[in-house]
Amino acid sequence: MKNNIEPLKFGAIGNRSLFDDYEITSSEHQDDNCNIEFSDSKIVIKGERDILEKSLANYKIIKNLSKGHHFENYLPRSMKFDADNNLEIKLTDKAVPLSKIQNLEQIHANWILSRMIEFVALISKFNYTHLGINPDSIYVVPKTHGILPITFYHMKKLGDRIDNDVSNKYYLYYPSNVLSNNKASYFIDFELAKRTIASCMTGSLSPAMKEKYNSDFVDFLLNFNKENPKEVFEKYRKIISNNFEKKFHEFKI
Repeated sequence: MKNNIEPLKFGAIGNRSLFDDYEITSSEHQDDNCNIEFSDSKIVIKGERDILEKSLANYKIIKNLSKGHHFENYLPRSMKFDADNNLEIKLTDKAVPLSKIQNLEQIHANWILSRMIEFVALISKFNYTHLGINPDSIYVVPKTHGILPITFYHMKKLGDRIDNDVSNKYYLYYPSNVLSNNKASYFIDFELAKRTIASCMTGSLSPAMKEKYNSDFVDFLLNFNKENPKEVFEKYRKIISNNFEKKFHEFKI
């Protein structure tokens, strides 16, 4: 299957950003395996050595597969153990975890979800699924309108057995109808991405989001996608094109 996924550039109607005066008050967060600290220059991931080694090994697999492809822009430029046996990611531009963002405006939800959908489509092109997309594993890069996945320890080849190798903290993000067959699939990653963006908007995914956000956008989040990654991406592109103005909106954090 050929997946010609190219970055989608768009904005949305409206000029005001909720984050003109937004301030991140804590530089720490936790997923179900690691404690994570971040600054403007680096991200430090602390956890059990075997978990960190697995994440690093999977990162290197995807990094090598993506050489010469624009997909490299969706990955940390480097990841390595520091002197304290923590995983360290050096940052070129400021990045913050999605778990630190609440009441996200539609204009920014649009492009952040687009980047996650692109990431899912591209990683599936290499025959892998991330299986750990959540607000603590995905960072957003305001300057470039990019995203940065920072952990890879749940990653598996498409079709491999899952065997409960999922996030305990975000277990309810996983679609039960897909988990039941115990096979890694891009369907899981798409549903994780949807629930991740919803958590930044209203805290959880529900039809009530339509009271504040675009109805077609929310319907996309609520409906399970049975199409292949390229078709899902094109469906989302069409929703954005039909509902929003193409415009770059600065994201200030």
